[in-house]
Amino acid sequence: STLTNMLTGIYSIGSGTFVLDGKEIHPKNQVEANNEGVSIIVQELGTLSGLTVAENIFLGGWKQFGNVIKWNKLYQAATEYLGQLQLDVEPTEILRNLNASKQQLVSIARALSHKPRILILDEPTASLTETESATLFQIMLNLKKQGYTCVLISHKLDEVFAYSDRIVVM
Repeated sequence: STLTNMLTGIYSIGSGTFVLDGKEIHPKNQVEANNEGVSIIVQELGTLSGLTVAENIFLGGWKQFGNVIKWNKLYQAATEYLGQLQLDVEPTEILRNLNASKQQLVSIARALSHKPRILILDEPTASLTETESATLFQIMLNLKKQGYTCVLISHKLDEVFAYSDRIVVM
């Protein structure tokens, strides 16, 4: 947790450097980390239950849809990310109406909306079913083929051994 908090700007780095694509970065918060290409998905849901699925996916990034939000564009973009995750929910659905595993997948869609170079997944399958976990790992493999780096933090060793190219034990 401490390492991921440093990589995402929650904690400042006391010593050493964080270099991404040859550039040293110093995110001071999660927004800066997202802008630098580092996104995190945490075990605890980082969503707002009273907002829609689409609003949660683009939370903090609504400006891309205009000064006055173009809702149709927002819903269309959300639908694309939901499709990547094979999540069959309407972007207009209020998040609290979804079960915990679907809410976790919405968090993952939000992380993907930042188009990260590094995607940190901190115990992402804790609230997912076996089928949803398999979908998530397929998405990770597809992201890897596209040049993304996924950092998987898990206590489920079968997942670690099945889906990791490198393993670091801390």
